[in-house]
Amino acid sequence: MKTFIKHRLMAPDNTPGAAQGGGTGPTNPAPPQNTHPANAVPGNAAPQNQTDWTTNLPDDFKNYVQTKGFKDPHAVLDSYRNLEKLMGAPKERLLTLPENDDVEAWKPIYDRLGRPAKPEEYNFKLPEEAGGEKLTGFLRSQFHELGLSKKQGEELMKRYQDHFTNEVKDIETQMQANLDNDQKALQKEWGAAHQQNLNIAAKAAQAFGLEAETIDKLEAAMGYSGVMKFLHNVGARLGEGKFEGPRNGGGGNGVLSPEQAQAKIRELNTDASYRQKLLDGDVKIKAEWDRLHAQAYPEQN
Repeated sequence: MKTFIKHRLMAPDNTPGAAQGGGTGPTNPAPPQNTHPANAVPGNAAPQNQTDWTTNLPDDFKNYVQTKGFKDPHAVLDSYRNLEKLMGAPKERLLTLPENDDVEAWKPIYDRLGRPAKPEEYNFKLPEEAGGEKLTGFLRSQFHELGLSKKQGEELMKRYQDHFTNEVKDIETQMQANLDNDQKALQKEWGAAHQQNLNIAAKAAQAFGLEAETIDKLEAAMGYSGVMKFLHNVGARLGEGKFEGPRNGGGGNGVLSPEQAQAKIRELNTDASYRQKLLDGDVKIKAEWDRLHAQAYPEQN
Protein backbone atom coordinates (compact mmCIF):
# COMPACT_ATOMS: atom_id res chain seq x y z
CA MET A 1 0.00 0.00 0.00
CA LYS A 2 2.78 2.48 0.82
CA THR A 3 4.50 1.63 -2.40
CA PHE A 4 1.33 2.29 -4.37
CA ILE A 5 0.77 5.64 -2.65
CA LYS A 6 4.35 6.65 -3.25
CA HIS A 7 4.03 5.81 -6.91
CA ARG A 8 0.90 7.89 -7.26
CA LEU A 9 2.56 10.89 -5.60
CA MET A 10 5.61 10.84 -7.89
CA ALA A 11 5.78 12.77 -11.18
CA PRO A 12 6.92 10.92 -14.30
CA ASP A 13 10.48 12.30 -13.80
CA ASN A 14 10.47 10.87 -10.19
CA THR A 15 10.07 14.31 -8.64
CA PRO A 16 7.55 14.73 -5.87
CA GLY A 17 4.21 15.90 -7.22
CA ALA A 18 0.74 16.51 -6.06
CA ALA A 19 -1.60 13.60 -5.69
CA GLN A 20 -4.78 13.61 -7.68
CA GLY A 21 -7.32 15.85 -6.12
CA GLY A 22 -4.91 18.12 -4.18
CA GLY A 23 -1.33 18.99 -3.27
CA THR A 24 1.03 21.80 -4.14
CA GLY A 25 2.91 20.21 -7.12
CA PRO A 26 2.39 20.96 -10.79
CA THR A 27 -1.02 20.14 -12.11
CA ASN A 28 0.29 18.81 -15.50
CA PRO A 29 3.13 16.39 -16.13
CA ALA A 30 6.31 17.74 -17.83
CA PRO A 31 6.45 17.21 -21.66
CA PRO A 32 8.38 14.19 -22.90
CA GLN A 33 11.98 14.82 -24.06
CA ASN A 34 13.72 14.16 -27.41
CA THR A 35 10.56 14.35 -29.54
CA HIS A 36 12.03 16.39 -32.46
CA PRO A 37 12.09 14.40 -35.75
CA ALA A 38 15.84 14.88 -36.00
CA ASN A 39 16.32 13.06 -32.72
CA ALA A 40 13.67 10.41 -33.29
CA VAL A 41 14.78 6.89 -32.58
CA PRO A 42 14.68 4.61 -35.66
CA GLY A 43 11.64 2.51 -35.74
CA ASN A 44 9.51 5.00 -33.83
CA ALA A 45 6.64 6.86 -35.57
CA ALA A 46 7.78 10.14 -37.23
CA PRO A 47 5.77 13.38 -36.98
CA GLN A 48 3.42 14.35 -39.84
CA ASN A 49 5.45 14.96 -43.10
CA GLN A 50 5.06 18.46 -44.63
CA THR A 51 5.10 17.05 -48.24
CA ASP A 52 2.41 14.44 -47.75
CA TRP A 53 0.50 16.14 -50.61
CA THR A 54 2.98 14.49 -52.97
CA THR A 55 2.03 10.97 -51.92
CA ASN A 56 0.24 10.15 -55.16
CA LEU A 57 2.75 11.87 -57.43
CA PRO A 58 5.22 9.90 -59.59
CA ASP A 59 8.69 9.53 -58.13
CA ASP A 60 10.27 12.00 -60.59
CA PHE A 61 7.68 14.61 -59.57
CA LYS A 62 8.38 13.92 -55.90
CA ASN A 63 12.10 14.40 -56.51
CA TYR A 64 11.41 17.63 -58.35
CA VAL A 65 9.26 18.93 -55.47
CA GLN A 66 11.96 18.07 -52.96
CA THR A 67 14.67 19.65 -55.13
CA LYS A 68 12.70 22.87 -55.51
CA GLY A 69 11.63 22.91 -51.89
CA PHE A 70 7.91 23.28 -52.62
CA LYS A 71 6.10 22.88 -49.28
CA ASP A 72 2.59 22.72 -50.69
CA PRO A 73 0.56 23.19 -53.93
CA HIS A 74 0.26 26.90 -53.21
CA ALA A 75 4.05 27.22 -53.53
CA VAL A 76 3.97 25.43 -56.90
CA LEU A 77 1.24 27.68 -58.29
CA ASP A 78 2.97 30.78 -57.01
CA SER A 79 6.20 29.71 -58.71
CA TYR A 80 4.40 29.12 -62.02
CA ARG A 81 2.64 32.48 -61.85
CA ASN A 82 5.98 34.21 -61.27
CA LEU A 83 7.43 32.30 -64.21
CA GLU A 84 4.66 33.59 -66.49
CA LYS A 85 5.33 37.13 -65.31
CA LEU A 86 9.02 36.67 -66.06
CA MET A 87 8.38 35.22 -69.51
CA GLY A 88 5.75 37.86 -70.29
CA ALA A 89 3.37 35.45 -71.99
CA PRO A 90 1.57 32.17 -71.37
CA LYS A 91 3.27 28.97 -72.45
CA GLU A 92 1.27 28.58 -75.67
CA ARG A 93 2.61 31.92 -76.90
CA LEU A 94 6.25 31.10 -76.26
CA LEU A 95 8.67 29.87 -78.93
CA THR A 96 11.60 27.54 -78.60
CA LEU A 97 14.30 28.61 -81.02
CA PRO A 98 16.32 25.96 -82.87
CA GLU A 99 19.84 25.46 -81.62
CA ASN A 100 21.34 25.63 -85.12
CA ASP A 101 20.65 27.06 -88.59
CA ASP A 102 18.59 24.11 -89.79
CA VAL A 103 16.27 25.55 -92.44
CA GLU A 104 13.45 23.11 -91.77
CA ALA A 105 13.56 23.75 -88.02
CA TRP A 106 13.17 27.48 -88.57
CA LYS A 107 10.21 27.27 -90.96
CA PRO A 108 7.49 26.88 -88.29
CA ILE A 109 9.09 29.69 -86.30
CA TYR A 110 8.90 32.05 -89.29
CA ASP A 111 5.31 30.98 -89.93
CA ARG A 112 4.27 31.77 -86.34
CA LEU A 113 6.03 35.12 -86.57
CA GLY A 114 3.83 36.14 -89.51
CA ARG A 115 5.50 34.91 -92.70
CA PRO A 116 2.87 34.62 -95.44
CA ALA A 117 2.05 31.21 -96.91
CA LYS A 118 3.35 32.20 -100.37
CA PRO A 119 5.82 34.84 -101.63
CA GLU A 120 3.09 36.38 -103.77
CA GLU A 121 1.25 37.46 -100.63
CA TYR A 122 3.79 40.21 -99.95
CA ASN A 123 1.75 43.17 -101.16
CA PHE A 124 4.15 45.50 -103.00
CA LYS A 125 5.16 46.22 -106.58
CA LEU A 126 8.15 48.19 -107.82
CA PRO A 127 7.73 50.73 -110.65
CA GLU A 128 9.52 50.01 -113.91
CA GLU A 129 12.20 52.63 -113.27
CA ALA A 130 13.01 50.91 -109.96
CA GLY A 131 13.20 47.35 -111.31
CA GLY A 132 9.63 46.52 -112.26
CA GLU A 133 7.97 43.11 -112.01
CA LYS A 134 11.20 41.14 -112.43
CA LEU A 135 12.85 42.65 -109.36
CA THR A 136 9.54 42.55 -107.46
CA GLY A 137 9.28 38.78 -107.95
CA PHE A 138 12.89 38.24 -106.93
CA LEU A 139 12.52 40.25 -103.72
CA ARG A 140 9.30 38.49 -102.76
CA SER A 141 10.96 35.08 -103.04
CA GLN A 142 13.97 36.23 -101.03
CA PHE A 143 11.81 37.74 -98.29
CA HIS A 144 9.89 34.47 -98.00
CA GLU A 145 13.05 32.37 -97.88
CA LEU A 146 14.59 34.60 -95.22
CA GLY A 147 11.46 34.38 -93.08
CA LEU A 148 10.30 37.99 -93.14
CA SER A 149 6.78 38.54 -91.91
CA LYS A 150 4.24 40.04 -94.29
CA LYS A 151 4.37 43.33 -92.40
CA GLN A 152 8.17 43.42 -92.39
CA GLY A 153 8.46 42.73 -96.11
CA GLU A 154 5.89 45.33 -97.11
CA GLU A 155 7.27 47.98 -94.73
CA LEU A 156 10.81 47.38 -96.00
CA MET A 157 9.72 47.92 -99.61
CA LYS A 158 7.72 51.02 -98.68
CA ARG A 159 10.83 52.51 -97.12
CA TYR A 160 12.92 51.50 -100.15
CA GLN A 161 10.47 53.08 -102.58
CA ASP A 162 10.37 56.28 -100.50
CA HIS A 163 14.18 56.33 -100.53
CA PHE A 164 14.26 55.67 -104.29
CA THR A 165 11.74 58.46 -104.96
CA ASN A 166 13.77 60.93 -102.91
CA GLU A 167 16.96 59.88 -104.68
CA VAL A 168 15.34 60.46 -108.07
CA LYS A 169 14.10 63.89 -106.98
CA ASP A 170 17.59 64.84 -105.77
CA ILE A 171 19.14 63.69 -109.06
CA GLU A 172 16.57 65.59 -111.11
CA THR A 173 17.10 68.72 -109.02
CA GLN A 174 20.87 68.50 -109.48
CA MET A 175 20.51 67.85 -113.22
CA GLN A 176 18.25 70.87 -113.59
CA ALA A 177 20.72 73.04 -111.68
CA ASN A 178 23.55 71.81 -113.91
CA LEU A 179 21.46 72.49 -117.02
CA ASP A 180 20.62 76.02 -115.87
CA ASN A 181 24.29 76.77 -115.21
CA ASP A 182 25.32 75.28 -118.55
CA GLN A 183 22.72 77.30 -120.44
CA LYS A 184 23.79 80.52 -118.75
CA ALA A 185 27.44 79.83 -119.53
CA LEU A 186 26.67 79.12 -123.18
CA GLN A 187 24.48 82.20 -123.45
CA LYS A 188 27.32 84.30 -122.09
CA GLU A 189 29.80 82.69 -124.45
CA TRP A 190 27.64 83.17 -127.54
CA GLY A 191 26.38 86.58 -126.50
CA ALA A 192 24.07 88.24 -129.01
CA ALA A 193 24.50 85.28 -131.35
CA HIS A 194 22.97 82.91 -128.80
CA GLN A 195 19.51 82.55 -130.33
CA GLN A 196 20.90 82.53 -133.86
CA ASN A 197 23.29 79.71 -133.01
CA LEU A 198 20.56 77.72 -131.27
CA ASN A 199 18.48 77.97 -134.46
CA ILE A 200 21.42 76.69 -136.48
CA ALA A 201 21.84 73.77 -134.05
CA ALA A 202 18.13 72.95 -134.24
CA LYS A 203 18.20 72.92 -138.07
CA ALA A 204 21.23 70.60 -137.98
CA ALA A 205 19.41 68.18 -135.68
CA GLN A 206 16.38 68.28 -137.94
CA ALA A 207 18.49 67.71 -141.05
CA PHE A 208 19.98 64.54 -139.56
CA GLY A 209 16.65 63.34 -138.16
CA LEU A 210 17.75 63.41 -134.54
CA GLU A 211 14.83 62.76 -132.19
CA ALA A 212 14.50 64.47 -128.81
CA GLU A 213 15.34 61.18 -127.06
CA THR A 214 18.59 60.90 -129.02
CA ILE A 215 19.52 64.48 -128.20
CA ASP A 216 18.83 63.78 -124.52
CA LYS A 217 21.24 60.83 -124.64
CA LEU A 218 23.88 62.99 -126.30
CA GLU A 219 23.32 65.63 -123.64
CA ALA A 220 23.77 63.05 -120.87
CA ALA A 221 27.16 62.17 -122.37
CA MET A 222 28.36 65.58 -123.58
CA GLY A 223 26.41 68.07 -121.51
CA TYR A 224 24.03 70.71 -122.84
CA SER A 225 26.77 73.09 -123.95
CA GLY A 226 28.71 70.33 -125.69
CA VAL A 227 25.68 69.15 -127.67
CA MET A 228 24.64 72.65 -128.75
CA LYS A 229 28.16 73.54 -129.89
CA PHE A 230 28.45 70.26 -131.77
CA LEU A 231 25.13 70.73 -133.58
CA HIS A 232 25.92 74.38 -134.27
CA ASN A 233 29.24 73.44 -135.86
CA VAL A 234 27.53 70.81 -138.00
CA GLY A 235 24.89 73.31 -139.09
CA ALA A 236 27.46 75.99 -139.83
CA ARG A 237 29.37 73.59 -142.08
CA LEU A 238 26.16 72.87 -143.91
CA GLY A 239 25.96 76.57 -144.75
CA GLU A 240 23.34 77.48 -142.14
CA GLY A 241 23.83 80.90 -140.59
CA LYS A 242 27.00 81.69 -142.49
CA PHE A 243 28.08 85.20 -141.53
CA GLU A 244 29.03 87.62 -144.25
CA GLY A 245 31.02 90.12 -142.24
CA PRO A 246 31.64 93.69 -143.23
CA ARG A 247 34.51 94.01 -145.57
CA ASN A 248 35.62 97.37 -146.78
CA GLY A 249 32.44 98.91 -145.57
CA GLY A 250 30.23 96.01 -146.59
CA GLY A 251 27.43 95.11 -144.22
CA GLY A 252 26.05 91.86 -143.02
CA ASN A 253 23.00 90.65 -141.16
CA GLY A 254 24.61 87.79 -139.23
CA VAL A 255 25.05 87.96 -135.46
CA LEU A 256 28.41 86.99 -134.01
CA SER A 257 29.37 85.47 -130.73
CA PRO A 258 31.73 87.55 -128.55
CA GLU A 259 34.62 85.37 -129.67
CA GLN A 260 33.72 85.74 -133.35
CA ALA A 261 33.16 89.48 -133.01
CA GLN A 262 36.52 89.96 -131.29
CA ALA A 263 38.23 88.01 -134.07
CA LYS A 264 36.46 90.20 -136.64
CA ILE A 265 37.60 93.38 -134.88
CA ARG A 266 41.18 92.16 -134.92
CA GLU A 267 40.85 91.40 -138.63
CA LEU A 268 39.43 94.85 -139.46
CA ASN A 269 42.18 96.56 -137.49
CA THR A 270 44.63 95.22 -140.04
CA ASP A 271 42.64 96.73 -142.91
CA ALA A 272 44.09 100.23 -143.55
CA SER A 273 41.23 101.25 -145.84
CA TYR A 274 38.64 100.31 -143.25
CA ARG A 275 40.50 102.17 -140.52
CA GLN A 276 40.69 105.30 -142.68
CA LYS A 277 36.93 105.25 -143.36
CA LEU A 278 36.32 104.88 -139.65
CA LEU A 279 38.58 107.88 -138.94
CA ASP A 280 36.81 109.88 -141.63
CA GLY A 281 33.52 109.34 -139.78
CA ASP A 282 31.86 107.09 -142.31
CA VAL A 283 28.41 106.59 -140.74
CA LYS A 284 27.89 103.07 -142.08
CA ILE A 285 31.35 101.91 -141.03
CA LYS A 286 30.95 103.51 -137.59
CA ALA A 287 27.61 101.76 -137.03
CA GLU A 288 29.14 98.44 -138.02
CA TRP A 289 32.13 99.04 -135.75
CA ASP A 290 29.86 99.82 -132.79
CA ARG A 291 27.73 96.75 -133.47
CA LEU A 292 30.82 94.53 -133.52
CA HIS A 293 32.01 95.91 -130.18
CA ALA A 294 28.55 95.43 -128.65
CA GLN A 295 28.67 91.78 -129.72
CA ALA A 296 32.30 91.30 -128.69
CA TYR A 297 31.88 92.79 -125.20
CA PRO A 298 28.21 92.35 -124.20
CA GLU A 299 28.96 92.77 -120.47
CA GLN A 300 30.06 96.37 -121.08
CA ASN A 301 26.79 97.31 -122.74
